Amino acid sequence: MTPEPVDSEEPSTLEVPPSLFSWAQILHSWFWRLYDHLGILVLSNALWFAGLTIMGWSFHHAGWLGSFQSPGFQGFLTLYLLSAFYSVGWAYGVFRLFTGQEFRFRHYWEGTKHFFLRAVFLSLLWLGIALLGYWNFRLFPSLVKEWGFAGYLAEGLFFWIVLFWLSMALFQWPLLFFQDIGVFKVIYRSFLLVLGNSLLSLSILACLMAATVFMSLFFVVGWAFVGLVVACSLPSVALEKVLLKYKITLSNQPLLSLLEIWEIERKRGWRELLKPWEFR
Repeated sequence: MTPEPVDSEEPSTLEVPPSLFSWAQILHSWFWRLYDHLGILVLSNALWFAGLTIMGWSFHHAGWLGSFQSPGFQGFLTLYLLSAFYSVGWAYGVFRLFTGQEFRFRHYWEGTKHFFLRAVFLSLLWLGIALLGYWNFRLFPSLVKEWGFAGYLAEGLFFWIVLFWLSMALFQWPLLFFQDIGVFKVIYRSFLLVLGNSLLSLSILACLMAATVFMSLFFVVGWAFVGLVVACSLPSVALEKVLLKYKITLSNQPLLSLLEIWEIERKRGWRELLKPWEFR
């Protein structure tokens, strides 16, 4: 991946501290940005969830839903793509808040209008990989029976391919918002990002899977108030940090000033939570 040019006034030898894109620093930045914008994020997530619930109830009430083994699969696919279209603007709003950009509610519509075609196409690819993974799981007993040890090898290889693609998918919407590039460039660059940061990518994937299980146990509280926020924000913060390895910043923001902002963020601690009035 070719780095974007940085501000010409900065020294070309400016180094980015490796600690900035460590897992601990990513979680630290994510938590404080969530804390700073919690009110608007909860409100946005609630509005997103309400619209999605109405959409799903409408399809269910009309009898258009079913598994992919039934005629109702077309209804499920339609609902899935409509949900992706509906969600992209809200995800873009979360991205803006977690990357320190100006935010207005109009940005939800602007994000939808500008990114929805590419975002929906990427979502369709995610669904295709998920269905392939499901079919592969169902075929596992027959493969082992017919191929023996080779069947285990084939299943193991396909498992890692699906896992790698899921890790790539985490970065694809944030990368689309960050660099405003075409679908195939998104796929290619997300591939490079996961290839060069595999442990971090798997950690984020595991964290989001755990969050999904937790929020599903507390359905209304979890998904209604922070579901979309968590799913979109953690990959966005991680992407912003990781791209610093290549000295790539959002909108070519001067690297030196960005590092100064993050140094202030890095020094924020528990005292600010316990006595917030001292930091106003």
